[in-house]
Amino acid sequence: MEEEYRQLKTIVEKEMEGASPAHDISHVMRVYNLCLELANHEPNVDLDVLRTAALLHDIARTKEDKHNRSKDTG
Repeated sequence: MEEEYRQLKTIVEKEMEGASPAHDISHVMRVYNLCLELANHEPNVDLDVLRTAALLHDIARTKEDKHNRSKDTG
């Protein structure tokens, strides 16, 4: 993984602390790796967009989940 994506992954890991296992950093990395595998079979893929989108695809979910949990208990 290139340095800029390692840095982005670090930010995502921090933002997703406390995420449910269904949407934690392991899930993000599975999506990331699957995207790269699929890109090997498609022409003209913008890997910068693909990598960034894969890393960020659930970035708001942790805050959304926490908000929904607090509404359920509050």
